[in-house]
Amino acid sequence: MGTLGSAVLAFLEFRESHPRHDLAGEWRVENEILSTAFRPYEGLRIGYTIALTQRGADIAGSGEKSSENGRLLSGKARTALEVSGTVRGDRVTATFTEKGERRRTIGTFVWTLSESDRRMTGTFTSTAADSRGRSTAVRVP
Repeated sequence: MGTLGSAVLAFLEFRESHPRHDLAGEWRVENEILSTAFRPYEGLRIGYTIALTQRGADIAGSGEKSSENGRLLSGKARTALEVSGTVRGDRVTATFTEKGERRRTIGTFVWTLSESDRRMTGTFTSTAADSRGRSTAVRVP
């Protein structure tokens, strides 16, 4: 491959494992359901509070569902959530598992980071009634 090729490959590997964005900390996520197999969910806004850790390009975290349509939830309605994913440039791709009382829901987040690392915007999909829509995450100061 040669010295130049090896150097370029080493640089690219370093860049992948040392992203310029630091996502560690607490985030408030809001998903707005735009499409679903269960019509009463259309337009529903679901809020989560998530604490993320980051190691290189990998992120992981846990949290809970905290609101529906801006109304704070309590007790059993605050279901647990686990998140894992990766950061590649300005793009964050993550999967989540929500542990509801009756069933487990699996889904994805695909976000684009702001320059300030304080906001992410994008989309989500979920196995809960085949839901999908807009997703926004804002870092908690």
